[in-house]
Amino acid sequence: ETAGETGQNRKGRFSAFPSKMRHGLRGAVRSTAQEWSSLSDFFRPKRASLRQETHFFAVTVMFPTFSLAVILFYGFDNPPTGRCRDDSDNACSSDRASASWWLMFIGCRQVLVWILAKISDVFFIDFLILQHPRVVS
Repeated sequence: ETAGETGQNRKGRFSAFPSKMRHGLRGAVRSTAQEWSSLSDFFRPKRASLRQETHFFAVTVMFPTFSLAVILFYGFDNPPTGRCRDDSDNACSSDRASASWWLMFIGCRQVLVWILAKISDVFFIDFLILQHPRVVS
């Protein structure tokens, strides 16, 4: 408190702050709700095709690949790929990727990355850059 400033004056100076903060918060919530509704309106027609493609790849590629990798890992003791360096021993060294690892990498991880890239492409390019009102204007 500085010289000459009373408690009443100090109270009056900060009394408008909560109402301004509430007004700003209401505006932020309102604009966020509008942006969320525009996002859901944008994805509504695309939702069925994205879900259908994701389901197709999950059922026809990812699930069979995952099942085969599980069978190789648990049923056949995770066979290695390539030649074994030590032909005299029955066990191969584990410095190479196994067949189940390659199946999981190509059939599950890469497909999942591709699906996520496609969804993010639709979001960033089609929605944000081409249709979002803040970016377009």
